[in-house]
Amino acid sequence: MNNFSLALERYLRQLREERFSHATIQKYDQTLRRLERELGGLLQSDATVGPVLVRWRTERVRRFEDDEISASKVVNELNILRGFYDAALAANFVTHNPARTLKSVWRGAWEPRPMPLEHVQRLMEATEPLVDASGEPRLAALRDRTMFELYYNGLRRQEVCRLGTDQVRHSVAEQTLVLHVIGKGSRQYRDGKPREVPLSPAAADALSTLLLVRFLPAEERALWLDQARGQVEQENLAPYVAVERLLRKRLRETAPCFVTGHPKRQGEWQVSERFANRRFREYLVLADLVDADRQPLPYGPHSLRHSFVTELLERDVDSLRVRDLAGHTSVVTTQMYDKVLLSGKARATRALPVTWKKVAV
Repeated sequence: MNNFSLALERYLRQLREERFSHATIQKYDQTLRRLERELGGLLQSDATVGPVLVRWRTERVRRFEDDEISASKVVNELNILRGFYDAALAANFVTHNPARTLKSVWRGAWEPRPMPLEHVQRLMEATEPLVDASGEPRLAALRDRTMFELYYNGLRRQEVCRLGTDQVRHSVAEQTLVLHVIGKGSRQYRDGKPREVPLSPAAADALSTLLLVRFLPAEERALWLDQARGQVEQENLAPYVAVERLLRKRLRETAPCFVTGHPKRQGEWQVSERFANRRFREYLVLADLVDADRQPLPYGPHSLRHSFVTELLERDVDSLRVRDLAGHTSVVTTQMYDKVLLSGKARATRALPVTWKKVAV
């Protein structure tokens, strides 16, 4: 086995340890093997590999400017190369990362793309009815609706797909369910701890219903809810207490919150990000959120997260608090969402008391 194969195996093992999806790891593997062939070797001498990568980047930029490839393709390939060389550097296959000095392509200033509130409501309604004619919950629809509610509560698609039952807590102080969310990449932790995300009433109700339906038979659900009602003053908090008891006493080991069947395998499997994207597009069509060619509008799960941030800022929630809820590394990222709102100055002046009386002219 040559050095490239050894470095590649190390890199792919690192991705598996970081819980990248099987499809993503396969894509990285194929991309690196293709670049190894095209460039005549990724682990050439330091004097050789640098100029080779510069010529590769120049050719990619030319193709991008000629509209032959997208900017995201160049960015993705460059990020894969950087990650591979980082792994190779850690294993002493190279003395430095030659891809770190390569500049990416300019894709224009980034702006959030939130869904209008009307479109959010139509998307949520497309998952209904959540129960069948006999009154039994439709588990697939309930799963999808819960995922949508969590996106709309500020979670990233990756965070939702990987959510485990051990990350769900009932907070007596907050009077809701709280998720201990592990973010992605450098945003996994803040101050060494997962970020805590209190759920909105809609998201908490959806998640508690899903967990109770998945892990308790119908007759037991009724009994557990009755017992929980005796422990709280407000009846709407009973499902959260029942979920806390379920997680503490019934589920000894963590389990994925969101699962699906597989046409070629038996049993249930944790949902993938590709599956989440596909289901989102299907519901866009069901909600009639399509263009003139009946293609889904350019929304994705992250659009609901953008809507979450913009809705909170529109309601004058402190940007530092929004940053913590969304898991942004810097408050600067949070403040970029002001671009899709009224300017900060205009919203500030609207807070002044109204002293002018309209005059007919």
